Amino acid sequence: MRVGLNFGIIIGAFIASAAGGLFKFTKITKGNFAASVIGGLMMGYGARLAFGCNIGAYFGGIASFSLHGYIWGILAMAGTFLALYLRPVFGLSVPKSNDSVC
Repeated sequence: MRVGLNFGIIIGAFIASAAGGLFKFTKITKGNFAASVIGGLMMGYGARLAFGCNIGAYFGGIASFSLHGYIWGILAMAGTFLALYLRPVFGLSVPKSNDSVC
């Protein structure tokens, strides 16, 4: 059942992207490929450490006023800033505040 859900999410994201005119085939660069693989592995590892959805750890923690939810939120923001800092290393541009799409 979980595999069907995963494929549904992928197909739904593709349809939404195509309907919005955002989907296009481009050349895959080494930097883009490396960033995608590293990001995917880190997300999978984080989900494994959280025993499932790590976003649920944040929302569940905040809702129950648990310290781990607040720590998760702070570290997620730190990780976002680190990722923005590392984007140029992989040949990716850093989004500007007036960009409508990342």
